[in-house]
Amino acid sequence: MKVINKPIEMIAFTNCDGGIQPLMIRVLGKDKKKHTYDVLKITRTEKEKLAGNIMLRFFCQLDIDGNTRDCLIKFEKDTTRWTLFKI
Repeated sequence: MKVINKPIEMIAFTNCDGGIQPLMIRVLGKDKKKHTYDVLKITRTEKEKLAGNIMLRFFCQLDIDGNTRDCLIKFEKDTTRWTLFKI
């Protein structure tokens, strides 16, 4: 996977226990257009503490133009920002 570390827009589902499940992402492409991709599967979720910031790491599979691609999506709890970290 290649590190890209881009901010993204996210549609996510939150359950009653506070668990987060990403459903769709929207990312700004090289052509300056927004592209929307479905999250097909979450293979693993981890908690990470980076420089004192608590982050959730989601290892996912995305549907990109009919192809399945593995990716790493990060959610920073303090700022509530989503990042497409690796693809």
